Formats: sequence, structure tokens, C-alpha cells
Amino acid sequence: MRKPDFSSRNPLTIILCAAGAAVLAVGVSAAEEWRVGEAAPAQFRSPGSLVVVVESARLPRSLEDAAAELRSRGVQIVVQGREPAKVRLIDEDGALRRQGEIPPTSDELLDFVKSWEDGRVVFRNRCARCHGMDGMETGYPYIKQLGGIGRRWTTPEIRKKLNPAGEGGHMALVRGEQFPSADYDALIAYVAGL
Repeated sequence: MRKPDFSSRNPLTIILCAAGAAVLAVGVSAAEEWRVGEAAPAQFRSPGSLVVVVESARLPRSLEDAAAELRSRGVQIVVQGREPAKVRLIDEDGALRRQGEIPPTSDELLDFVKSWEDGRVVFRNRCARCHGMDGMETGYPYIKQLGGIGRRWTTPEIRKKLNPAGEGGHMALVRGEQFPSADYDALIAYVAGL
């Protein structure tokens, strides 16, 4: 069995959705339900790239700096309007991995994306050996399937179920492994989208 290479990162594509006319062009039904861990609507998938969909009547001014920074990293930005306003993260394989309210600042939008990316790196380097790259592995003793966990539990419930000893300081203990708090938070953001 070949050992996976976790060192490379894929390019990031951001789709910031605002402007109501684009809804018809993109063809998303307002009633269409998005479920974490499942395929996103085809028009939002970009094989090999992450996609962030921000749904709003227009791109909030407070997010323009984030959009500019992401563009400088080669990010594609598309605008479409939809209610209720949301931000969604779609992975390179087209699966919805994270969603929530539109962040009020550029820094928070960048953190929304970065925490998931960082969590993916932590998961691949420290968890995938037992849980599998997609969180579906159960071949090791006492290993539970993580796929779909974000549909079964909220982020606070996931945090509680991991039961980290020492949380609240600079380190968290998860299943006998110590994690810096930033890695732990990122890991939870990632695992919630499996």
C-alpha cells in the first residue's frame, strides 16, 4: 500500500454569491437543500479546487479585502444572491464541507476557509491513518466512522464528544494525542464536514 503524500495543497477557488439575476444563470433552486458531507449542486463544483459560496444580495463591503486577497492567490470570485444569506465551503471533490452565517469581516471569512484547510492538514497527518482519508474507515479496534458526523452532531456536540482533557489552555488532549488549541479548533471545523 502506497503512503499518501499530504504535503501538497490544491489551489483555492472562491465563489462569492450575490446579485439576484445570477440565480437564474446558475440555476439553483431556492428550495434546494444543501447537506454537509454530500455533493453540492453541480454548478458550484470545481474539480481540483475549493469553492466558497457566499450567498447575499451583494458582496458586503466588509468582505472586499478578503475577496481581494483571495483573488491575489488565484481565486475565482462569482456573485449570486439567495436568501437566507449563508457561506458554504465545497471541497475539491464537490462535497459541501462547511456552512454558516456570512462572517461580518474579511478576516473572519479568511479564517472560515483557513480553519477548514488547516483542519484537513491536521486530520490527514494525525487522524487519517486510523479513520481513513474520508473518515469512513472502521478497520482498527474502537475506531468509529466519522463520515456524516456533521449531519448527526452540531460543532459543540463534536467538541464535547471528543472530550479533550485540558481544553481551554494552549493545548487539548484528544484520544491521548496533544493538540495545540488552534489545531484542535481547525480539526473540529474539518471533522464537522466529513
